Amino acid sequence: MSILCISDILWETPDTDTLETLETEISDEEPSLVLFAGDIINDGMNSEEHTSEFIELLEYLEELEITSFTIEGNHDEYSNYEAVVEQTEELEYAREISGETAEFDGLQVLGIPYSHTHYLREARQLGNEFSGSYDIVLAHAETSRRIWLLNLDTQFIVTGHVSEQLCEIQDHIFVSMGSFPRDRLVFRSGLNEVLYRRHSDSFFASQDVYEAEVRVEDGELVWVRDEHEEDRVGLKKLSDSDYPERFEKLIAAKERVQEVNEEEERKIIESLLDSGIPKTHIREYINRYDFL
Repeated sequence: MSILCISDILWETPDTDTLETLETEISDEEPSLVLFAGDIINDGMNSEEHTSEFIELLEYLEELEITSFTIEGNHDEYSNYEAVVEQTEELEYAREISGETAEFDGLQVLGIPYSHTHYLREARQLGNEFSGSYDIVLAHAETSRRIWLLNLDTQFIVTGHVSEQLCEIQDHIFVSMGSFPRDRLVFRSGLNEVLYRRHSDSFFASQDVYEAEVRVEDGELVWVRDEHEEDRVGLKKLSDSDYPERFEKLIAAKERVQEVNEEEERKIIESLLDSGIPKTHIREYINRYDFL
């Protein structure tokens, strides 16, 4: 079984027929399941929404009898996303799962749309609202509030909405995807192999394809390869992610501030600032400090 994950579709990429590229990707990979992680009819940069093209893609998957799960992204919210929802209700193999759980071949997939992390009050309640156990959480998460996804009982967190990441945070494998057709994610051998593939159209790129591959052994991420030439401009190796360190510092600081006096609390917060953690993340996850 393989699972193809796609997010933030750039329908108006120059010199590219995006629908044809999507169909080719599906034909080449032959996935058992396709997960669409939001911004699937509008990515905010398109001159118009592309509802009809995405519906055509769903119908292509229907012809191939390939199951798909879709969630709503932030730019989908002000587009004709209702047409997508209505179409999934007409199709046998397509489901819209925003705020819902779906099962496929024994896997439990939870859909967390952008609206569930856009509002801080809702983000803080994710662990209580979705208290079940899941194999994959498919999200389109606000960057400053992704830490709240760690309150969910799941092995894999896969989110759209920029900031390319592939890392292990506590007991979770965390993946954040960039836009298609540049980026895509593939699970193979069940959930034991993860491939992050990026096609670059950068003028400065020294290679056309960047690939990172990991195995998951006993719940832990083991790097197989992280192909990247050091002279590439503006592209960090996925294995160099600072997400785990930043999130661990925030989690540890939140526990410590509850046990210390005001002066020590201030020092803890200032140490987070010194390590480069954004003020917004500190305010929202730990507290709202007047001096920030």
